[in-house]
Amino acid sequence: MIPYFKNGHFFEEAEVRLVFDNSDGSLNECIKFRRLHDGTMVPYIVVKYGDVLTNHADLTDREIEEIVTAAVERTDDKTIRIPHGPTQSATFQKASAALDTKKKAWEGCPETKPNIVCDGHLPIVGITISPAPNQEYQREVIERYCRSKYWLQNVKVKCSPIPYLAPTL
Repeated sequence: MIPYFKNGHFFEEAEVRLVFDNSDGSLNECIKFRRLHDGTMVPYIVVKYGDVLTNHADLTDREIEEIVTAAVERTDDKTIRIPHGPTQSATFQKASAALDTKKKAWEGCPETKPNIVCDGHLPIVGITISPAPNQEYQREVIERYCRSKYWLQNVKVKCSPIPYLAPTL
């Protein structure tokens, strides 16, 4: 039941949790493990977002501009989706540049800036670092990693304002 509960102090994270039922063993082939520093094995499953098998034709600069303009003008879902394909990285860079030219539209109100997500990757738009003794260092490392991956370049990385309390055991 633990995955279904979350301390109310962490509401600002707007976290999404995926819970998989493996009671029939159908996911056994998908489960991988990573080892913690103390030797504990932690299970995880790699989850892909979007249709990674479909390639789309290259978008022209004009089409990219039209998509970005439409996203800026929308009031409901401002997400810009870059289709999966061999030119996804270049298309992402062009969309980011086109979006930067329209920054007056969200000046003073950064939460209205459209998010760019790439099909085939989890649509991460923000990461909040949990309370930890080295929280700022963790933020810097994660931010550096995000900047190294084109589909994560616009991810906002911040530290949780909840103070870290050292264990007293």
